[in-house]
Amino acid sequence: MKMKRFLVLVLAAVMVTFSLSACDSSESSNDGAKTGTNEKNVEPKTIKLEFLQQKGEEAPQTAYAQIIERFREENKNIVIEQNTIPDPGNVLISRIAANDAPPIFTDYPTQMQFKQKVKNGYIECLTGHDFLNRVNQGVLEMSKANDGKNYALPLSQNYMCIYYNMDMFNEMSIDIPVTWAELMSACQKFEQAGIQPFLLSYKDLWCLGHIFQSLAISMNDGLVEYTVDVIEGEKKVADSAGYKALAEKILEITDYGNEDALGMSANQMWDLFANGQSAMIISGSYARGTILMANPDMNLGAFPIPNDEQDKTAVLTGVDAAICISGDATPEEKEAGLKFIEFISRVENAQLWSDTDGAPSCIKGTVYKNKGVLPVIDKINEGPIHDWMASSVQNNISNDLFTSVQAMIIERDIEAFLENVDKTIGNALQ
Repeated sequence: MKMKRFLVLVLAAVMVTFSLSACDSSESSNDGAKTGTNEKNVEPKTIKLEFLQQKGEEAPQTAYAQIIERFREENKNIVIEQNTIPDPGNVLISRIAANDAPPIFTDYPTQMQFKQKVKNGYIECLTGHDFLNRVNQGVLEMSKANDGKNYALPLSQNYMCIYYNMDMFNEMSIDIPVTWAELMSACQKFEQAGIQPFLLSYKDLWCLGHIFQSLAISMNDGLVEYTVDVIEGEKKVADSAGYKALAEKILEITDYGNEDALGMSANQMWDLFANGQSAMIISGSYARGTILMANPDMNLGAFPIPNDEQDKTAVLTGVDAAICISGDATPEEKEAGLKFIEFISRVENAQLWSDTDGAPSCIKGTVYKNKGVLPVIDKINEGPIHDWMASSVQNNISNDLFTSVQAMIIERDIEAFLENVDKTIGNALQ
């Protein structure tokens, strides 16, 4: 009997204690909302995310730094650490292979290498997230993987063009060239006036490759598609009138360029051009912000690289900056990465990024403010346009091709160049 009474008392005491605890918890929750002492309002654990972004120019690095600073103000427990390194594409591939992929990184969703990463499960699918609705629909469609889904947030669109010093053109009363003959005539006039027509950077293979591709696309002669046919064994570069004409144009431009083009880096070219050392350069949207950082007062303009015939001119353009999340990221890293992507996709943040970087934004509602570049933007909207070779040609073959271009510039032997490209493509496929 005494034992039963003891058990009843113990049980009653436990129930009272539980009841009091539940009340205390409820009151503590209400107080916590007011005083910040509730467990729910305790500062969450800080998480650090490496952000490997592949653009080495000063302007995009500054643009990302500005966005990261804004993001931290709103997300104090998430630390985004921007990492920019030489040869980022190959480094990223190596790190993925070593199971050391950065949680978030930039990449190029229209390229073959990106689609292979998706196929291998290395990149998180983003389809279904509301922030993708902020992206220009055409760009979003262009960025889809082979399975029809999106694995990156397209942030900006790139283009290749001829940047020019508007003051020099005005002083010489030279209009924007709309044909190749007009461009060569402008070069001749500048040269006669003692002004360097072009500064060229052939030292870095990627930079030379961009110039090669932009000239090839401007000719609007199906050279990229022809190259694919060569890779598939259906055609020969040595038989291509288009490839021969392209090589001739490269040498024509080179003749109006700096003698040390093969030793000049892209950064040197941009800095010298910004400070009045040439009338023109061939470069991409990625360079605009860096040029203006070097000389904020420069009257900078841009126009499409002209075809022999004005109405046939095409512009090389594609998705530039696009942000991804690693498929191997932890759930916490993925959650934080999604917050960062959502944040940078907001119109006001995308606008800041575009203004600083210099590339047109892919986010709806943003405005491209540089009037000097409008001839290129208008041509992109009008067409024709073409994506980069990397969307249909393997990177190793492209690099071998660009190396052959370097050799041609040194040797000035077009026939040898055409034969060498056929050989290098054949060797790459063995």
